[in-house]
Amino acid sequence: MNNKWDNCITTLKLLACLQVFAGHLIPSFGIRISESTSFIISIFEGVPIFLALSGFLIWGSIGRSTSFADFGKKRVYRLYPELWGGVLLNAVIMVVLYHEEIKWIPFLLFQLTQGTVVQFWTPSSLRGYGTGTPNGPLWTISVIVQCYVVLWFLYKVLHQKSVKRWAAIILFFITFNVFRAEVLTSIKPAMAAKVVWYSFPTHLWLFLVGALLREYIDEWKCILAKMWWVFFLAAICVNYFKFDFGSYGVLKGTFLALSAVGFAYAYPQLSIANDYSYGIYLYHMIVINLLVEVGITEGCLPVVLSFTGTIILSVVSYHTLGQLKQHTGKPNKELST
Repeated sequence: MNNKWDNCITTLKLLACLQVFAGHLIPSFGIRISESTSFIISIFEGVPIFLALSGFLIWGSIGRSTSFADFGKKRVYRLYPELWGGVLLNAVIMVVLYHEEIKWIPFLLFQLTQGTVVQFWTPSSLRGYGTGTPNGPLWTISVIVQCYVVLWFLYKVLHQKSVKRWAAIILFFITFNVFRAEVLTSIKPAMAAKVVWYSFPTHLWLFLVGALLREYIDEWKCILAKMWWVFFLAAICVNYFKFDFGSYGVLKGTFLALSAVGFAYAYPQLSIANDYSYGIYLYHMIVINLLVEVGITEGCLPVVLSFTGTIILSVVSYHTLGQLKQHTGKPNKELST
């Protein structure tokens, strides 16, 4: 445990993305599962874990960057080549398979927003495709990019500063998160509510929790590794008794972040060499929507095809477009999504 990279964070990111995959697969194909299975899937909630681990990794990347331009270049190489590959593939599939007439101006605008930072917008003319959202999970790209930029500026405010200062800033964004969750339904029009939901203040607390753990990892990793199961048990209790508040659950999200980082350092031998998590995140809804659009929705076949297709696309994407990030000159483990 002397090496800060001696962990299995890559494996946990993969598991988090697979949980998101399962969360979309089950309702898309009307798969019936028991309440106990649903509860188990809901415990290890992928999005908050993924965002917290991204904050953990990005904090170290900021410290190693020589300038904002250097930092931004690494992030572009990490996020966008594979994203653009997914957007292009999805666009081609939609042109070929969409059963409704394509309105080209909204369609082209949609592709532009999918490949930049407004992934949460879907034109009404495309709501008839697949499940109704051509690649809904991409909304996190918008949030991630915003949080990366904000964390860069917060680095000077928080790096090598007291835990009290960290706690104050994290509490501020948690307060925003909770307040937003309470008033969002009253915000009109609906697009304004979407903008608030997909803005960085709503989700930044998760990145900051991860960044805090990275800031003090040398001092805390031993206790985190020993106590990870306690934090996970706390997350289970919060989930079971539904004693939580805010988007994604502030208590559960925090306990999951503590547990995930602790587990990563407790079991570094579980680490995997290649990080396919981003590709799974990008491609799983492309495959699911394709199957829904062509009517393959019954039995085990769509599950097998969804999993197989997503894994193949993820592996191919990682070893082709994903390798462009090597131009940053940094090892894989120092890069995050």
